[in-house]
Amino acid sequence: MSPNAPQRHGSPPNHPAGQGGGGNSSPGPEYPLPKETVAVFKNTRVSNPGLIFERYIPCMTEDKENRRRQALNAVKTAPDSSALHAVYTRWQALAEACKAKTLTLKTDWRFIPGLGRKTALEIGFGFHRYGFPYLPASSVKGIARTWALFELASLLEIGEGKLYDLDRTMEKEEGEFQKAFEAYKPSDKAREQAKSFRLVFGTLEQAGGAVFFDAIPTSAFPLDIDIMNPHYAPYYQGKEPPGDWHNPTPITFLAVPANKEFAFAVAWRRGAPHANLLEQACAWLKNGLRDLGAGAKTSAGYGYFGDTSVEKSGKETGQDKPVPPAPPVPPVAPRPSTRHTATGTVRYENEKPYVRTPDEKKYRLDWKALGMQSLPAKTPVEFEFEEYEDGTYKVVRVTKK
Repeated sequence: MSPNAPQRHGSPPNHPAGQGGGGNSSPGPEYPLPKETVAVFKNTRVSNPGLIFERYIPCMTEDKENRRRQALNAVKTAPDSSALHAVYTRWQALAEACKAKTLTLKTDWRFIPGLGRKTALEIGFGFHRYGFPYLPASSVKGIARTWALFELASLLEIGEGKLYDLDRTMEKEEGEFQKAFEAYKPSDKAREQAKSFRLVFGTLEQAGGAVFFDAIPTSAFPLDIDIMNPHYAPYYQGKEPPGDWHNPTPITFLAVPANKEFAFAVAWRRGAPHANLLEQACAWLKNGLRDLGAGAKTSAGYGYFGDTSVEKSGKETGQDKPVPPAPPVPPVAPRPSTRHTATGTVRYENEKPYVRTPDEKKYRLDWKALGMQSLPAKTPVEFEFEEYEDGTYKVVRVTKK
């Protein structure tokens, strides 16, 4: 090993990382970094939790879960409030300069941005470069767009089974779009909604008019340490059937606590803001945050936001106006259906459950609507579903085989 190779500072003399490079047996966590770097880190007050989380994680070779908890304890503290204040002040100035509409919402419960990111801890978290949690603008736009797509699907009276096709239709160039969209036999209201959708979010030939900002907290706060506890790891890995003899595998992770306020903003890309479309984009965003959620584990109740506390345009400097209620989504009229029975196995994609049949068809499940506890992946089941005239369906019964 080269004398200049990175050492695990603090490794015992007989540890491989402590040989040939002057490693010592000082107490405390070991870091897979050059000892000079570790010395600077230990002698410097680091006020950016995100920097610690991304760059200064102890070695995870032994007692992984305990080391992970130690690392998370080191980064759960509140970030430097002065840095957040400076970023938020700049964020507000930019929103005002862009004549954006701003709104603030509070987390209903815990919120986990960036859990799927790859890190040394094997769990991720969405830290802003200055150390506080945030939701990237791309995610904010995605939430608004998904809710808008659901609203349009409701107007067209199509179910989840055709959402993907509708999504692809909305991106098409104008000539292809008109032909494909008319196949849905839309009402005048649905045509108007589709036009607004394309103007706000864009198409393959033109960028959308709405510009979504990063969502950032309005004040600094410490994070929570949460835990997920898979009980049947060998079963999920396809090695063994589930059994009571399997040991739970606790995995700790970071989460934003409940009742924490985040600021959102939407501006218009070209010239003066289009007031109606800007209002529509904000309504889609608010409804998406309230009913779809953001971040990871939304199916378990994480990531939902409460009512708006403040909304104002970039021009306004007077008293804040209350947020008008979002327009209700019209109910979908019931359609004639036929009932079928089939068999398959339970699967999960992005934590969303479905049944996959032997002929590779997928049927989405809603455990709550079915009035039953969730079943583990790969559970063989018999299920019954209603199929409607437009090709959509609803699973109404699931039984373990």
